[in-house]
Amino acid sequence: MGNLSIPIISEGIRISSHCARRRAFGWKRHSGDGQSICRSIVSDCWNGRFFQASSGHFRQFYARDFGWCVDTLMQLGYAEECKQTLAYAIDRYVKAGRITVAITPSGRPFDFPLVYSPDSVAFFFKSLLAAGDEEMLTGKADFLQKEIDRFAATAMDPDTGLARRGAHFSSLKDYAIRDGACYDSTMIALMAQTIKKMKMFENPFKGYDFRKKIIENYWMGAYFKDALGGPEFISGDANVFPFALGIVDDDTKLRRSIKSIKEAGLDHPFPLRYEPDGVRTNQIWEERFVPAWERTAHWAHQGLYYIDLLGRVDKKAQREALSGYTDLIERHGTLFECYNPDGTPYRSLTYHADEGMVWAVKMSYMTSQRKSIYT
Repeated sequence: MGNLSIPIISEGIRISSHCARRRAFGWKRHSGDGQSICRSIVSDCWNGRFFQASSGHFRQFYARDFGWCVDTLMQLGYAEECKQTLAYAIDRYVKAGRITVAITPSGRPFDFPLVYSPDSVAFFFKSLLAAGDEEMLTGKADFLQKEIDRFAATAMDPDTGLARRGAHFSSLKDYAIRDGACYDSTMIALMAQTIKKMKMFENPFKGYDFRKKIIENYWMGAYFKDALGGPEFISGDANVFPFALGIVDDDTKLRRSIKSIKEAGLDHPFPLRYEPDGVRTNQIWEERFVPAWERTAHWAHQGLYYIDLLGRVDKKAQREALSGYTDLIERHGTLFECYNPDGTPYRSLTYHADEGMVWAVKMSYMTSQRKSIYT
């Protein structure tokens, strides 16, 4: 029971209640075509104080989810709302003394599970950089420097520049227990990249060639392996984020990763699964309530990253993938967090996939602008 805390328990009760209502009465269906539905979802995720991760049960501020979307939100005219969201979050983080995975609807920061979350911190700093509002950071520099130093000391092995071996970190795949995950090492590279650009902080990441280290330690010739320890396999997140975040800028490797993703069936019938069939990775005990949720369900967040990457090397495949997601969105009148292979929202005995994800802004941008959604 080591992953329980008062915020987690209270949020768990609230989310369980919402899931029960969704199972009994359905979900909010937005009208119109895929573009209209996505715009409506994004509007619903703005609550006047901050952007929620969803308009469904994840009505919290999530540092990583906001970081995935901030560039696109700002490009689509939500710059002031993004700055307000960050001001809301940083004030609560300062009071809590740390940056966490999320903040409850009542304003209480918390982590899930109760371990350090490198990606939440890295994406929060990425969001601050994207906002470009130095006034917001007035009086916060000491706090932020401490969080940078905490990140370096907690997440990074100083001898390798990679994620610490044997450490359990929270990540987008927050039920997984991984040993030296490629995703976590990519978050260290993202943090280093961001702090270098911000220029206002002491940089503990100087002297490391993170691109080289990630390639040397994870690249298997045709894909990035999931982690340094445990079974060797191709995972969705390990083969999306190094490219999408600009850590590895190599279209030859990208083509090989996409080919391997297809061969493993991670993007079929639509992107993107975390793991191939037959892989058994370690998970926290709470997975019993959501079996296969972070194994073989099809996740929209990394799926949209993957679709963007397709546009770099295979425009036809990108158009087909966008069409597939548009069909899903129009079929359900919303964007769910994850799906079963038949296109229905994931559900278990106790859980139902959330609806109205703020990630819809990325789908909206790709279908309307035909441009890359990540910078």
